[in-house]
Amino acid sequence: MADDKIYLKMFIDIFSSENTKAKGFIEFLIYFMFFYGCYCVLHKVWRFMKILWQHLLRGCCKSKAHMYEKYGRAGSWALVTGGSDGIGLEMCN
Repeated sequence: MADDKIYLKMFIDIFSSENTKAKGFIEFLIYFMFFYGCYCVLHKVWRFMKILWQHLLRGCCKSKAHMYEKYGRAGSWALVTGGSDGIGLEMCN
């Protein structure tokens, strides 16, 4: 516990002293950590939005006609299990 007070006192002394190099370096570190934190948060938000777009929104907007154009070539066939209920029934219709 006493060591924590010593380090806190040293940190406060840096800002209260006339040593402008130390002040400048500490200010640089504070700004760097702030902007790096903002970058990390925005990067995570961007990745989340990208995943949301790929898996939820883009899949919902495609129609059956799009699936037929992509996979329904002449002579092709598909095996649908559970074609009497739920998703399988929807795919068979």
